[in-house]
Amino acid sequence: EYGAEIRVAIVDPTLIAMLEESLASLPPGDGRLRARVQARFAGALQPAVDPQKPIELAREAIAMARRLADPATLLSVIHDGMAAMMDFVGPDERLPLNREVERLAVALHDRPKQLRAHARLVFDSVERGDVAAIDVHANAYARLAEELRWPAARWLAPLLRSVRPMMAGDFARVEDLAEQARQAADASQDP
Repeated sequence: EYGAEIRVAIVDPTLIAMLEESLASLPPGDGRLRARVQARFAGALQPAVDPQKPIELAREAIAMARRLADPATLLSVIHDGMAAMMDFVGPDERLPLNREVERLAVALHDRPKQLRAHARLVFDSVERGDVAAIDVHANAYARLAEELRWPAARWLAPLLRSVRPMMAGDFARVEDLAEQARQAADASQDP
């Protein structure tokens, strides 16, 4: 499935062309497929020279998914739409959306999206200065990555866990966790 995986900070012209063609072929108006494709398109466009266009596309897709009142569509659309918003909108907008992804992912048993939500919630918590939430989500990510047994997900767990020691100035612990991340990344052969 070309483009199924969100690749952070990589703009793929082939994927963008495929998504544009797909959007153009869909009937106008609200639809589950239109909302999903538009959200994925928004995420695929980032980082953009003007990040506002993808952000607006994501917001529109999320609003459409809410009107459709289908939890699976809403989960997919918010998850993919957040790829257009994570580094470009403030945590006050992101946090409730990422919490909603976490709740929907748990309810719908979508563990990959739950995993991504925990990683995103770590960053939201850092920006908001919510130290307790940093630990909650970093630890939840690590547990879920181990349960899923995904080598490509395991390297991020020690990096997320390094946030709190970094904030506390415990650089020896940060270095240990960075080494764990490097070893896990090497073992995963994740590009």
